[in-house]
Amino acid sequence: MIDGSVLIFDDATPSYRLAALLSANGQDLEIGWSETEHAGLDGLDRIMTSYVLGNLVALALRLSGRIVLHGNAVCIGDRSIAWIGGKGAGKSTLSAAFTDAGYATITDDQLVLRKGPQGDHPAYGVPRIRLWPNSLQGMARTTMTAYSQPFGASVKGWLEFDVPDRFDEAAPPLAALYVLEPRSPAHQDAQLGRPSPAERLVHLLHHRLGRISLPLPPERLEAELRALARLGTRIPIRTLRLPDDLDALPQVIQRLVALHADPHGS
Repeated sequence: MIDGSVLIFDDATPSYRLAALLSANGQDLEIGWSETEHAGLDGLDRIMTSYVLGNLVALALRLSGRIVLHGNAVCIGDRSIAWIGGKGAGKSTLSAAFTDAGYATITDDQLVLRKGPQGDHPAYGVPRIRLWPNSLQGMARTTMTAYSQPFGASVKGWLEFDVPDRFDEAAPPLAALYVLEPRSPAHQDAQLGRPSPAERLVHLLHHRLGRISLPLPPERLEAELRALARLGTRIPIRTLRLPDDLDALPQVIQRLVALHADPHGS
């Protein structure tokens, strides 16, 4: 048992039990897995690797004082753009569409920003994008690797992407952060908006990774809120409502690339 540990995950079914513990400063991780019968899980090693290097490391980073948002990022030339959003808003689908168009993905689902001399840089994440089958079917250059997940009754595809030879290499500086609003059949065109300063902070607060599963003590929470407030003043934050049509994503990408290919375009 880790001294001063925080219980992050404890899930049990008739066939397995999984528990994860993190030290209070995020420096140590302890995972326990027991299987009472064959669970019939395809690719469990990949699932566990993705979960540990994704969710658990993201929570560890938050415990260590980093800002971790529920979002994605891609490269556009010598700059990057990122987006945050709730479940089903289209974060991973938009990343896959960028990949399909030839742009490099930086991270999927866990967005960690590092302050550097050129601004805020998204950190490279686990080299995979997880997608629902209907999203994968619309991508020209991707294939689906289906598997059952131990953390919920869902089946997704697994799209891998390349990362630099040095995993800790800095990604291009962030040009803008988009907040993906819920999609609706009533909206067939992409819609961009400019939230007020107060709305920007609310969006950042709402899309912190682990805000519910990992409550912080008051002093740590205060420091996180201050960091988010500073972040909201350093980078442009826009809202983006994606069209409820996968065939329209190439036009969305063209529009975003046109906005940010020019260093002064954002």
